[in-house]
Amino acid sequence: MRAAPLRRSVAAITSTAPVVALGTFDGVHEGHRALIARAVAVATATGRPWLPVAFFPPPKTLFGGHPFLSSESEKHVLLVEAGLASGAAPSEVVIVPFDADFASTPAAAFVDALAARAPTALVVGEDFRFGRGRAGGVHDLEAAGRLDVLPLVAIGDEVVKSSAIRDALDAGDVERAGELLGAPYRVSGTVVAGDRRGRTIGVPTANLAVDPRKALPVGVFAVQVDLPDGSRRGGMANLGPRPSFAGPAASLEAHVFDWDGDLYGADITVHVVARLRGQVRFADLPALRAQLAADAVAARARLALAPA
Repeated sequence: MRAAPLRRSVAAITSTAPVVALGTFDGVHEGHRALIARAVAVATATGRPWLPVAFFPPPKTLFGGHPFLSSESEKHVLLVEAGLASGAAPSEVVIVPFDADFASTPAAAFVDALAARAPTALVVGEDFRFGRGRAGGVHDLEAAGRLDVLPLVAIGDEVVKSSAIRDALDAGDVERAGELLGAPYRVSGTVVAGDRRGRTIGVPTANLAVDPRKALPVGVFAVQVDLPDGSRRGGMANLGPRPSFAGPAASLEAHVFDWDGDLYGADITVHVVARLRGQVRFADLPALRAQLAADAVAARARLALAPA
């Protein structure tokens, strides 16, 4: 899926006269997808390649401590997927490391760097800001080439923004977050060794190492899990603290239905489909075991899977 090579600066772009989709792209939500669809359409009409220029971490993570929706690797995959869904994969993906040094870059210097790549067009959302002190506005980009400015996208009466998705996740409303994203919220990571307690009660789990800056809803959820063999299987997952056991402050533990194997060290992706319940501290293991059995029934129903 990540066939488009990753670049970490505008200067590293090798595509000739590309159509550039420009934005932070945190989460690659429905607003971002509209922007990418326009870039693909312009690229198709002009016979040029297209590519996104994104940033990681988002400025609000660096300066405001807000959690991000997509890691660098997740963003890379999501941008390629969004292009394919619109008809064309990007020729390359640019994800610029956003740090204090880059944040201090004058707006004019960033425009000059873009102009040096001779873009056929720049596609950008109307609220895009850039450069030191966020001094650069959309129309400052006109010096870099033809500009295509898109209005913000709304679903119902809510403008689609990464902040709205974070708010939905904070409230545990993963269905609303998925609606704004255009797909279930995803969490990717490497499976690490846990305390193996789940296996002793008949519910083995894959424990993901997740960046602490990643936004995680709290509760028990119906999920779909992408496994290393290329399959996607239903399951259930606990996200957030584990109230019945001592351990890390936050974690993701996913139980995959109808599958048995060793996932230690593997990279998997968990798609968070629906919230089943909040977290509860159980007095003993029999009570926890009984609740997990009920959770599995509810998760299978939500995912339209056959009963166990």
